[in-house]
This record gives sequence, C-alpha cells and structure tokens, in this order.
Amino acid sequence: MKKKLGVFLFLLILFIGFLAIRFFVMDKQNSNGQLKVLVSPSASVFMDNVAVGKTPFEDKFKVGEYLLKLIPEGNATDTASWQSKIKIYKNTRTYVNMELGSSDISTSGEVFTSVKMTTPVKSGYGEVMVETEPQGAIVYLDNDEKGVAPVKLENVLKGDHEISVFMSGFFRRTQKINIDPGYQVNAKFKLAIDQSQTPKVEEKKTATDEASL
Repeated sequence: MKKKLGVFLFLLILFIGFLAIRFFVMDKQNSNGQLKVLVSPSASVFMDNVAVGKTPFEDKFKVGEYLLKLIPEGNATDTASWQSKIKIYKNTRTYVNMELGSSDISTSGEVFTSVKMTTPVKSGYGEVMVETEPQGAIVYLDNDEKGVAPVKLENVLKGDHEISVFMSGFFRRTQKINIDPGYQVNAKFKLAIDQSQTPKVEEKKTATDEASL
C-alpha cells in the first residue's frame, strides 16, 4: 500500500512539475510582441543601437521600451535618419510607417500600438488616443472633427475607421485603423512641414544697397 502511495505521489509531483514548466515556457513565449516597420525610402532598422534588419521589417521582441532608429540605405545621401522611443506590448503589434525627408522637419509618419484597456467599456467598443508632433493638430475620425491633439476618442465602435490629422503649415496625415472591442489604439503622428506654405521673408534693403542701384 505504501509502495503504491509512493508511486502515486511521485507521478503527481512529475505531473505538477510538467504543468509548471509548460506554463513557464508558454508564458515566456507569450511575453513577446510584434514590430512591423515600413519606410520610404528603404532603411536599416536598429533597436537599442543593434542592427536587426532592413525594411520592410517584421519580427518579435520582448515586451518593453526600445530606441528605434532608421538609417536610409544606399544612395539616399540627401535623406535624414530618424529615431524615436517605441513600446512593445504583449501579444500585440507595434506598427511604424515613416516617410523620411531631407531633415527632421520634412520627415513624417505614424506609430500605432494597440493595448488592452483596464477600465470597463461598452461591449463592442474601444478607444483611440491620438498624439501629434507638433502638438495641436486637428483630429478627424471618419471625416468628423473630434478635437485637437492630444485627444482621447472614447466609445469608438469596433471595426475599420480612418484617422486624419491636420495642422496649418503641415501636410495632412491619414491612416486606416481597426478597433478591437476592449482595446485602445495609441496613434502618434509626426507631421512634415509644408514649405510651400511657409511665408517668405523679404530682405530689407539698406541705404547702402539702394545707393548702389
């Protein structure tokens, strides 16, 4: 009897150990998130100053905050690099879409993440948090003006929507998003200056200049 009990306890311990190891491995695997990067022109991708690939780029990373840096490839010598802090969330995708310009003020794009909400929300709805660089851009959801960034859009029905941001003197940015029930989409837009709308300052002629005419 004691022998049978000992075998039973041994098997029980093995079973519990198996479950614990399986849970640990699965939890470790599920502690990752995805990163997708699209850039025009193509660029090398660095995460915390470590080269991880070239665009278009997609891979899994551990949950956490990283410094993402994009360096133009090849002959794009007149194109500036870009870098920013991004966050990788568990079981979700961080989406980066950038159009690199000749300088920071002519570079534009957006970074999107989706995070499970911790506060109760109506069934079938989610939220969108919109930020812009520079701040103060007008935010539109499905062509309806919703406010000035930064702004949180609450009770957004699940499904596909269109987010657009605009500020005078800058190019408009528009992106399609998908709202999952109970999730908040964090949308960060970087606006590029529209130099065609930048007022030109005429140089004042001095008395010496006029005398030489």
